[in-house]
Amino acid sequence: MVAALRMMKASLALWLGAIALVACAPRATTTTTPAPPVPTRPAESGDISPGEVTTVAEGLAAPWSIAFSGDVALISERDTARIVEVSDEGALHELGVVPGVEPRGEGGLLDRSRRPPRCR
Repeated sequence: MVAALRMMKASLALWLGAIALVACAPRATTTTTPAPPVPTRPAESGDISPGEVTTVAEGLAAPWSIAFSGDVALISERDTARIVEVSDEGALHELGVVPGVEPRGEGGLLDRSRRPPRCR
């Protein structure tokens, strides 16, 4: 019992000493120079024609990214991790499911890309 009490007192003294040292340490000072202003130029005005919205596929749960393999559109679904091919007519053909995808928080399928051809 006495040994345990001594150990607690020694531990408390050590912690109080560490806190005192940290509290007495000088503040770190850093000097930074402000960045020079970025030159700006007015936006160029021009004729902007609105685009046309076209539905290319339906029935996707959470379409996330699209990549092309030649002329074939490959779409990934964020939460299900499905990779689907979209035909010119809009039909979907499931190519596969990426294993290990957890559709919670930041664990879903965030993006994918087609592997580029090898350089020779």
